[in-house]
Amino acid sequence: MTWLNDVLNYFTYLRVIKKASKTEHWKNLKLKLDWLGRVWFIMNLRTDDLGDPDVVKNAKIVQRLRTYHKYFEEDLELAEIISISVSQKTQQSFLVVYYPLFRPNFIWRFLRSFLLLSLGIFLFLFFDVWLLILKLYNGE
Repeated sequence: MTWLNDVLNYFTYLRVIKKASKTEHWKNLKLKLDWLGRVWFIMNLRTDDLGDPDVVKNAKIVQRLRTYHKYFEEDLELAEIISISVSQKTQQSFLVVYYPLFRPNFIWRFLRSFLLLSLGIFLFLFFDVWLLILKLYNGE
């Protein structure tokens, strides 16, 4: 069940992130944690970089993100279960968000499995399948 792997990865991610958020290195990187478990921070370009073309700005952003990637990859070992989103908020500032990675249609697969399991339990209890099995086993 791949949805179960996603759920387990999410709880692993939350456990590691909550533990890491109490460290000094986390505070030095100025990382913040929201109530969904997403890690975010604001990255500001220097005023010298504002006149550069967009390609150069993007290269500088990627270069500055290396420190954060290294932290998540090597120190926290979360490289395989996180993703990143970078969005420009003003001409000078960018919002960077790290969040747990889920496979496509995770919610629908989870709901389908939950409904099928619930239907099975309902049928099992409603039609007294357990008593039927006991009668067959006892030879009645």
